[in-house]
Amino acid sequence: MGAVTDAPPGRRRPRLSDDPCSPAPRRSWGWAVQLYALRSRESWGVGDLADLRRFARWSRKAGASTVLLNPLGAQNPTFPYQPSPYFASSR
Repeated sequence: MGAVTDAPPGRRRPRLSDDPCSPAPRRSWGWAVQLYALRSRESWGVGDLADLRRFARWSRKAGASTVLLNPLGAQNPTFPYQPSPYFASSR
């Protein structure tokens, strides 16, 4: 039950209603993935955007509403250069 007031300040009298004041939040779920972890027979074994597209379509059919993906940025051109799976330039 939600309480709604329509009296001026200092003279509030709650009015009770069986109708909800706002709709219940819609529950959703999704995946958190690393692009390099998505693999298919068509990719080079490290995941690519075509693999991501297939995964997103599969996820949507499974009922997911979100696919969280880490940033796909190139490494900064500074030294020391350290290879990392998080940088597209070092894969």
